[in-house]
Formats: sequence, structure tokens, C-alpha cells
Amino acid sequence: KTAAGDLGTEEDFVAAIGTDKFITLESAVYNAKTGDTIDLLQNVTLDAGDVENTTGQAVLSIDKSLTINGNKHAINGSSFTDKQNLSMINITGENTEVTLKDVVIDGQKAEENAENGPRHGLNIWNAGTVTLENVTIQNNSWYAVTNNGSNLVVNNLKTSGNAWGINIDNGGTAVINNAEISETSSIVYENVGEEMNGGSLTVNSGEYQNIVVKAENEGEICSGTINLKGGTFNGVTTEG
Repeated sequence: KTAAGDLGTEEDFVAAIGTDKFITLESAVYNAKTGDTIDLLQNVTLDAGDVENTTGQAVLSIDKSLTINGNKHAINGSSFTDKQNLSMINITGENTEVTLKDVVIDGQKAEENAENGPRHGLNIWNAGTVTLENVTIQNNSWYAVTNNGSNLVVNNLKTSGNAWGINIDNGGTAVINNAEISETSSIVYENVGEEMNGGSLTVNSGEYQNIVVKAENEGEICSGTINLKGGTFNGVTTEG
């Protein structure tokens, strides 16, 4: 059984929801119902070539509760030349519950010009809770993961080849149960001012370089709570 409009041979299908199969991941997400699981059948490509170059946008946008089970396949970026403002994946929507599992998100930025790549691998913006299980995010021009005003739960995450690791901002929360973050600024925490109270970072285990606690402007106080319960770090620094 195939989804309406997704006609092709068996090798063309890259994703499935139950018995419905799709030739693009974007089509699978568009047709998914709340609570559905999308299974990747092979590696897929997110092509930025036809997407408007706008800050805050992404090639793939998710605004409903669902699970993407990568089945150890990769979501690869393509055609991000001069598209620096685009991320690979955006997750939005109040109370949205999204799980990504057993998947590699690879921006594939050009080594000879690191700016020619996706802005972020995963950009979470005012969503509910996003859970990462056995996920690798690599080769993006800016952050592997940004979490703004949402709840992030990490159960095994590896990042490499990004400018920075995980960003927590705008009252976001993160519980990191295990991760290997190779970027020098592994976690950047930016809850600024009284209006941002409620943000928090908890690290239970993993391997990191540096945690950066950052105020947007000099003299401001970064609010919220940081609990480093486990894991290894080079240090914790403050900026602003």
C-alpha cells in the first residue's frame, strides 16, 4: 500500500507509516497523524535547493507529535550553498511531543567552506518535549541542537563537526542522560534575565568539553538552574 501521490517502485520509498510508504521524508511528515511513527527505510536527503533562505526556517518542519525511527539510517543535507540561515529540521508547536531515535542527522557542510552548510542540525522552538534516543548530529555550520523555550531529553547523543554542541535558551530545559559532545563549547546555556526563570540544565552522564553560561549583554544575570550530577568536563565558563 502506498500513500496517495507517492507512486514509485519499491526502491523509491524512503519512509513508511505502517503500510503506507512515501518517496520523501517531508511527505511522510506531512501525512502523519498525531502519535504516528515514521520508519526510515533507507538514507534520505533534505535538499535545501528549493527552500527560501530565511532565518529560522528549515528544510523539514515538524509541528505535530510523532516519532521518527531512523532504523540506523541517515538524514543527509544537500545544496546548502548560500543557505546558511536554513536548518536541517525545525520542531515547533505548543505541547508537541517528538521523538527521534536511531538516526544520524548529517548536515554535510563543505569542509572547504564551513559556512556553506545547514545553520543547525535540529532547531527546537517553543515546542513541548523533544526526546533524542541514540541520535548522532554532525557537520552543521552552527549548533548541533538548539532548544528554545522547550523541553529536551537526551538518551545517548553524539555530536561532531558542528561549530557548537547544544544550545539552551529562552527558558528551555534539558535533561541529558548520556552524550558525547566533541565541540569545544559543548553546551551553551543562555537563560537571561528574570523573564527567563524556569529554565534548567541537568547532566547525568556523558563526555563534554566546556559548558558556557552566557548572558546576552554584559552585566546581565543568567537565570535558571544548572545541575551537573555526572559526566566529565574540561570546565564551566561564564560570558556576558
